Amino acid sequence: MKNLLLAFCFIFINTISSQENLQNFVGTWESEKTDYTLVISKHKKTDYFKFLNYKTVKKEDERGCLYIDIIYSPEEFVKIKKNKLYTFVSWEDYGGFYADLVYEIINSNRIKVVMNGDRNMTLYYERIK
Repeated sequence: MKNLLLAFCFIFINTISSQENLQNFVGTWESEKTDYTLVISKHKKTDYFKFLNYKTVKKEDERGCLYIDIIYSPEEFVKIKKNKLYTFVSWEDYGGFYADLVYEIINSNRIKVVMNGDRNMTLYYERIK
């Protein structure tokens, strides 16, 4: 009985710790190596994450008026494994582009993203919000 109680406590503590670590992904992030801003949000009751990658570009219309255009990078959440988030980016426009991404918490204000596919690179994002 004592061992069963200890096992339950261990599992409970690991579950809470894992949930707190996953919550560290939530926020707005920027990297020096990309013009895109990354926003990660999490469903309150499930472990489902949403990713929004966007950048703003100043443009001029045919009358010479300046405006801001927002360009989105479509990213889809796949899974959580060992406190890492797995996603993919797929652009069918612009000649096609595909990459798998793995997000990892470095600390509460820094994440690491490893991208493999049509582009292979590692990015480090800093929390801005």
